[in-house]
Amino acid sequence: FCSAAIGDILNFRIQAFVPKYHKDKRVYRYTFTDEMDAGLTYDADSIVLKIGNTILNNPNNYTVEIEGQKIIIALKAKESMGYPADANVEISYSAAVNETAIHENTNSVSMTWTEFDPEADPNDPNNLQSPDPENSPPTVFTKTYVYGFNLHKYKEEALPGNSLDGAEFRLYTAASNGEEIQLVKVAGKQYRKALNSEAGETILAGEAKIFGLDTGLYWLEETRAPDGYNQLTGRVAVEISEENTTEGYLQNEVQIINKAGITLPTTGGVGTHIFYLTGSLLMLAALLFLIRKTKQSISKDNKRI
Repeated sequence: FCSAAIGDILNFRIQAFVPKYHKDKRVYRYTFTDEMDAGLTYDADSIVLKIGNTILNNPNNYTVEIEGQKIIIALKAKESMGYPADANVEISYSAAVNETAIHENTNSVSMTWTEFDPEADPNDPNNLQSPDPENSPPTVFTKTYVYGFNLHKYKEEALPGNSLDGAEFRLYTAASNGEEIQLVKVAGKQYRKALNSEAGETILAGEAKIFGLDTGLYWLEETRAPDGYNQLTGRVAVEISEENTTEGYLQNEVQIINKAGITLPTTGGVGTHIFYLTGSLLMLAALLFLIRKTKQSISKDNKRI
């Protein structure tokens, strides 16, 4: 199995031993069938079929049919030129994880063949037979997993009843700079990773469900805080792995807490603010001292008069 994000390209490879003869029968055609879940989109132009190191050319040596989510690749064992008695075949192709992907996306590959008796009719096999099911190789399954997380915005503390609407977020690949991961709103509070053809949107929270991600480390940035609350000054890490998820989502929601108040500008730093404040107090003390000394001088002068 593997993990992937919506929009990712998956590369598949089938390796099989496909001899020209099966016992006393000659193989007429091998058929490989790959059936994909709706969350995967097959690229019809990506297929490459090789025997050993030789690339076969479609349609002289094989045919491809697509029936919905089913791909049928027929290898013409009898008709292909230079087909060896014992052939090792490799079929490679790709598929994209599309916007309908769910947590677990499966594709299955099966193989069967038709055969005939070369002694009865070596040149024109009219009576093709299929092998008994127990003689066919077992179906092979691969699974591609897609993940997400729940975002919850709170005021003051992460307590029931403390949900806070009006915040806006964006998702990135790094703690600073990095690439923004484009997301689109699906419905209500649900967002998913955008396709390359889609324009990204800001996450609005309150509460939000984000889906369509691969495993890895992501970073949430609050781009707007609710009115009257401090905006986060740094990004928040969100780590997704197979171990910390259940049914595709993080086991724990990502909690973002805003405190009431305003964020002071950081220009000059804390030391500068303290310096200005201390300097102002010293100037005030000096002024009071000067006034006091002046009053004392006037009082002494009056006594002399």
